[in-house]
Amino acid sequence: MREAAPRYGNLTFEEYLAIEASSDVRHEFVAGTLYAMACASRRHARIAWNIAAALTPSARDYGCDVLISDMLVRVGESIAYYPDVSVVCDPDDANERYAERPCLIVEITSPSSEERDQREKLIGYRGIASLQTYLVVFQHESRVIHYQRTSTGSWTRLDLIGEGIIQLSCPPMELSLNDIYSRVTFDPSEPSTSEPQ
Repeated sequence: MREAAPRYGNLTFEEYLAIEASSDVRHEFVAGTLYAMACASRRHARIAWNIAAALTPSARDYGCDVLISDMLVRVGESIAYYPDVSVVCDPDDANERYAERPCLIVEITSPSSEERDQREKLIGYRGIASLQTYLVVFQHESRVIHYQRTSTGSWTRLDLIGEGIIQLSCPPMELSLNDIYSRVTFDPSEPSTSEPQ
């Protein structure tokens, strides 16, 4: 999640990192502009923890790191995001401030960020050559959109609603919606999300 009002503009990535290092508020970086990140809900945090916990055993077996939302992912020269969960298996991708070659990225979406997660961020993340899987996980219903890179470099999309199993290639494992939404309750009065496209 991020606030709509930007701060600063026309920054280089290095200038952004310097500001971020001294700031009490995290910012995402898009085309030279900083956007402040909004605080997450308890449900959002629980879903992120569930996903990270489920990924960790397989990731450890394959020598991969499971990174949570404090780790920046750089997307080219002028974009950097804080995904909710990411997995890095490349031992050379070891910068302490940011990752550049994740194989898996997860964004936990809300009605206010859904369009950005499925358009702006989808376009950016698909440009990361190492990325195999991008998951958009909804926090107001049991639903995951699974974007997967094929062997030819194209991308497929699969919508899972209610229950289901996600077959991951990196790390190689199965991730169930039951694991993602363990101990998560939904309020029927909350805003609904869009229908699958």
